[in-house]
Amino acid sequence: MRVIDLAVAWAWSHDAGFVDRLFTKAASQGLATLAITGANLAPVLRDLAEGRLRIRRLLDRAVDEQPNFAPLAPLAAQGGATILNPIERQDRACDKARNHLLCASQGIPVPLTVIVSPFMHDPSPPQLPAALGRPFVAKPAGGSGGIGVVLNTMGVEDVQQARRTFSSDRYLLQQRVLPRALDGRRAWFRVFYVRGHVIPCWWDDVTHVYAPLLPDEEVRHGLAGLRPIVVRAARLVGLDFFTTEIVLGGDGRLVCVDYANAPCDMRLQSAHRDGVPDAVVDRVAGALIEGLQPRDEPVPICQALAGEARQ
Repeated sequence: MRVIDLAVAWAWSHDAGFVDRLFTKAASQGLATLAITGANLAPVLRDLAEGRLRIRRLLDRAVDEQPNFAPLAPLAAQGGATILNPIERQDRACDKARNHLLCASQGIPVPLTVIVSPFMHDPSPPQLPAALGRPFVAKPAGGSGGIGVVLNTMGVEDVQQARRTFSSDRYLLQQRVLPRALDGRRAWFRVFYVRGHVIPCWWDDVTHVYAPLLPDEEVRHGLAGLRPIVVRAARLVGLDFFTTEIVLGGDGRLVCVDYANAPCDMRLQSAHRDGVPDAVVDRVAGALIEGLQPRDEPVPICQALAGEARQ
């Protein structure tokens, strides 16, 4: 039987740099790796089913976009694999309406939010409380990557237009939180949670450009509250690998404005201006392989077909 310490299922061409960096980190610790793409999925599934292959830890970044990967995680789990993140848990955890209610009920600071039924089920205009302010944000509960988000919603007509865009989804109408300035930066943060590790970054909500939040900056600006918010959110959403957006508002309060985003966009900043800083990617990679010990006997590093998947 071939035993793989870390397997990554991926289908998005922009994941290539992340997978290469992750596998390089794993190789430096003597871990056997396997890239699972559309090109080798069938034999991998067959080997798992017939007991010729066992995976110890699987990061599945493909199944949410390509349903043909659906058998992979269950087969790997039958052999004892740890799955990051199980798709059923990820789908549930990335429901923004559900997460808003969970976070609010557990004392995580969130903006004033009105949750509206899907337009196809109830097209009647919602009541907009004055405290929502103007403009406010309208976002679909199941959206990701900013798709469907309207930042400058002014009234009922804008809301109705937004609701028609994803008519089967609930919408969140959210008070807009404006970040204060810290040393000339917008105090908006995207924070990675990776298997118990909290990795905070500056993230400009206008340019979408990241920068690592350095430990001395965290102390100097009084941002210690970022970490417990993310840890509490992780307990609520039940994911091992996701990002959260937190804003330091003008009133000095940290407010969680986007609760759980997964799978995380891991494009490298060295290749994409709005990508994740390479040093942060390395920290994420380290957290993903933490606890995996190489076996006593030497094992090959298997990155088969990763190159083909880039083409």
